Amino acid sequence: MRCKCRTLLWHSGRAGSEESGEQQTSFSAENLSENETTSQRSALQVAALQSRAELLQGQQSVLTADLRIQDYMVELNDLLAMPRTQMDLESEADANFETLPKAEYVKEAWEENPRSAP
Repeated sequence: MRCKCRTLLWHSGRAGSEESGEQQTSFSAENLSENETTSQRSALQVAALQSRAELLQGQQSVLTADLRIQDYMVELNDLLAMPRTQMDLESEADANFETLPKAEYVKEAWEENPRSAP
């Protein structure tokens, strides 16, 4: 009788273990699938953030270059004693002007900037 009870207990325990193992396997498979999906989303989010950071760095570089150009234009205008407006270096009006002798330009510069006259 003891032997039959042990056998029955062993079989019932084994059946319970198999069901428990199958349930755990099923749970683990679902958990793995969810974790893979989550990690894929995380990887995509990281890639998107990296792309966004690169885009912002590129935009910052463009803005920095624009600011440098503006600073150089202001400095050039100051050196040439020109008003602080943006110079149009490629306008058609600049291409069709008459040149004067050097003495005329020097005289005009002294008149406009008397502090630099000799």
